[in-house]
Amino acid sequence: MGPHPQTLDDPPWDPTLIPSTRYPTHRSSCVRAPRIAPLVFERVRGQVEPSKYIMQSPDLASMLTQLRLSGKQVFLLTNSLFDYTQVVCTYLLGDDWQDYFDIVICGARKPGFLLDPYLPLFQVQPDGSLINVELGTADGPAKALAAGKVFQGGNWNHLHRMLRLPTGSQLLYVGDHMYSDILRSKRTLGWRTLLIVPELLDEVDQLEQSEDVRALTSSLRAQRAEIDSKMRVAQLQRLKLLQQDEPSEHQLIAVDAEHADLEEQQRELSRRLSDALEETHAGFHPQWGQLFKAGHQNSRWAQQVQDYACLYTSHATNLVYATGNTTFRALTDLMPHDRAVGASTADADAD
Repeated sequence: MGPHPQTLDDPPWDPTLIPSTRYPTHRSSCVRAPRIAPLVFERVRGQVEPSKYIMQSPDLASMLTQLRLSGKQVFLLTNSLFDYTQVVCTYLLGDDWQDYFDIVICGARKPGFLLDPYLPLFQVQPDGSLINVELGTADGPAKALAAGKVFQGGNWNHLHRMLRLPTGSQLLYVGDHMYSDILRSKRTLGWRTLLIVPELLDEVDQLEQSEDVRALTSSLRAQRAEIDSKMRVAQLQRLKLLQQDEPSEHQLIAVDAEHADLEEQQRELSRRLSDALEETHAGFHPQWGQLFKAGHQNSRWAQQVQDYACLYTSHATNLVYATGNTTFRALTDLMPHDRAVGASTADADAD
């Protein structure tokens, strides 16, 4: 939900201290970066319109309503305290924003909320004060919810009890932070997870625009792999000749000449491939390239997405295109030998 409001206790900070030159080049600026949080929170809370910092989504209310009409319980779990949450949600959903949720938990202290089963739960009163809530009895969750749906702190046990969940696998958690939201909830609690990756939309757009260059890259890789295979054959031929009692000098010269020609082809293909990769790389980001790739392999980030995110999308409101009983099916995982057999089958079909 944004910067944590408790940082408002810090001394006032002057935004003019940020140098006008490129921010990442100044270590001192990086040290002062956390001090931006209290300034932004103060402005969002009332001094400046939230629209300067927060983008509204026309599908948000429809998505939340659609989920509840489908029989789903919808909860909001945020590390922000209630005063900040109230400002943001009122801007996004209107004065009746709490009606879109069955449970609202503020000040959750994630990832602690997902790890520590002993964190206490408090109920937020209309005046902003807090009262301790105990859910130890069978009717404790129902009584707490009857008194109000907005809470602070607590832990995953409290949420499971109020949602009446027998297992975490029945919960889909939507978050945008790999560590605080996705990794811990999946590994520790077995929750189903939906990771929000805002950069994904631009990534897909660039993939579509670079289709020709990527096709060339794939073709060059295939050609280079074929040359590599021919070089191995030539090397094995030379080794067999050398094992003979009287190896043929003529045959050795022929094999060496063939190998040298293949090496030249390999270098030329590698050069062309490097140029094509550089062009593809720069199309996504001049320094970092593709978000989900490191070269032609998945990046560390992509591996984490595969391991811990059951689903991922560019925006939470994309759920508006799914019904309450939609089944998301996993794609088949392929090992290298699976891909090799698949490629051979495709070549045979082409012939």
